[in-house]
Amino acid sequence: MLRYSISPNVDIDLNSLTVALLNYIVSQQKQCAFFIRVEDIEKDKIDESKLQDNINLLKKFAINTEVVVNQSSNLNIYAQLATNLIKEKKAFACFCNEKLQECSQNCKELEASKVESKVNSGEKYSIRVIEPNENIAFRDIILGRIERTAKEIGNILILNKNGLASEDFANSIDDMSASIDTVINTENSINSTIKQIYIHKLLNYNCNIDYAHLPNIKNLDNISLKWLLQEGFLPDAIINYLLTLVTRVDKGVFYLPDAITWLDISNISNKPMEFNLNKLKELNREHLKNLDSLKLSKIFGFADSDIGELLKLYLEDSSTIKELDQHIVATFAAKSCTKEIQEIANIIKDAPYIENFDDFLGYIEKRSSLNRSDIIKAIRVLLTGSNKSPNLELIYKYINPYILEVAKCR
Repeated sequence: MLRYSISPNVDIDLNSLTVALLNYIVSQQKQCAFFIRVEDIEKDKIDESKLQDNINLLKKFAINTEVVVNQSSNLNIYAQLATNLIKEKKAFACFCNEKLQECSQNCKELEASKVESKVNSGEKYSIRVIEPNENIAFRDIILGRIERTAKEIGNILILNKNGLASEDFANSIDDMSASIDTVINTENSINSTIKQIYIHKLLNYNCNIDYAHLPNIKNLDNISLKWLLQEGFLPDAIINYLLTLVTRVDKGVFYLPDAITWLDISNISNKPMEFNLNKLKELNREHLKNLDSLKLSKIFGFADSDIGELLKLYLEDSSTIKELDQHIVATFAAKSCTKEIQEIANIIKDAPYIENFDDFLGYIEKRSSLNRSDIIKAIRVLLTGSNKSPNLELIYKYINPYILEVAKCR
């Protein structure tokens, strides 16, 4: 079984999305259960709207969100197991500042009578497990052998003074309870993984868990997942790019179901990954080209495959929905017309329906005082809102049903 842990107060970023995708892909390859775990231990501090936004975001990327498990439903279990560890002398009550681990050593050596006296007097305490007496190591699927010394691990905080479990303790217990057999995360989580392995040992949990930690994506600067979506990058293209980036396997244009058939997490590189916006743009352009024309038109408020085909004409110099939107807005906006363009607009207004562009051009030539070159320039402005455009004959073919709405001046 696999899971993806989601923070309800933090936006999902590109590294987190990559982790979610890989967890989902591996779950599909193993044909095992997959669920979303919400890290909401401090429920009174949860941003419910952001949590829902994050869930909806995962849905956009075709990640199954049917099963959502909240850590807040297990608070009593965490507290009980922490207390049990004290009874087993594997943990101790710590009266120090929770952030100052170095002082916890004194609490560990407190006599039982002094601990009892402090507790009875109402003094608040956290619970820490006693640091290991040996190094803790594991073999990572991507990074190889990883080891931390006992000193580096220290006396791990498992229960805060407010009675709530630490993230490491809660995740350890939840992975045990759910029989998680594979954990995929970023390299930032390695120290947490070490701590959780040690906590499992203290809880006498011996079932094997495979761990894989991804190198972080570099060169993101101010590029966020939210910004990419606002700019008009398709989820399919983002998936395509991220999986190409982490696997370093160039499969060209592919979709999530394709990746499930060939991606091998053990072949993911352990080298840092450099984000390249231009490469994402190239992939996004190809995904837009592959999009069903009717579906593409609906993104812009139409339900007309001809509009979708019209939009695809602009993909030679556009790569995002936002860029395409500029073309469609310019097409349907009233144009700033010179006297000559106004003349052509008036002729078009009174013209009958003409299917063929050459016939349309001939009709205008007979009724206009302008030469052919100026007529074509005027038609281009009226049909596109620009002096430059793709093939005018094709534009006319797709925009013809809307020509009276399009070919108008302010």
